[in-house]
Amino acid sequence: MNDLNRSLSMLKSVIVGDSLHFRESDNSFDLVPVKDLLASGPRNGYSPKTTSNGKGYRTFPISAIRDGKVKLDPSNFKYAEITKSEFSANKISSGDIFVVRGNGNVNLVGSAGMVETDLPDVFYPDILIKIPIRREIVDPEYFVAVWNSPFVRKQILAMAQTTNGTYKINKSIVESIKFPLPPKIFQRKITYALSESAQFLEESGSKLQHLKNINQKLVEKLIG
Repeated sequence: MNDLNRSLSMLKSVIVGDSLHFRESDNSFDLVPVKDLLASGPRNGYSPKTTSNGKGYRTFPISAIRDGKVKLDPSNFKYAEITKSEFSANKISSGDIFVVRGNGNVNLVGSAGMVETDLPDVFYPDILIKIPIRREIVDPEYFVAVWNSPFVRKQILAMAQTTNGTYKINKSIVESIKFPLPPKIFQRKITYALSESAQFLEESGSKLQHLKNINQKLVEKLIG
């Protein structure tokens, strides 16, 4: 499954990278600072003292940001007894986009993921930055795909700051990233291609695993 995820990540980079290269060559889209794509300013989350006692609101680790998604695993939730106003200011909703603010691995700092399901009692931690995009001009799936592509990653790595072995970005860096903004119809073509590719890889992975299982059973019979 790890090989499948790596293949999907590489395929995303190829599709998005090739599309942007083609469009950039004929100057048919604008490069704009991310600041121009935001409905409001980027916002760090909240990290109060947490426990595992099941009391209060839930929060999650940065390991939930994977493959362009926020994958919330109930077994990894921590709990914090905070006020309703503190929770309201930092709650998550389906469609929210978050970026990893800091990580010891330079290849993970700045990674983006989008929330796919509503969980009414979950808030995001301080190590993440919420990116509230203007959805009337930029498709959220397109934003995440391009943000995680080499086109944007190079900018992030050039500006990431190191403190005691931890690489960090801040809200100013997020706002300054130059971002390709083609028409929304082109954005949707990219996200559609990515969706089709992901489905193909997942189906291929399932078939491959099935064949491996059959092969294993044959081996067991032969040596049994």
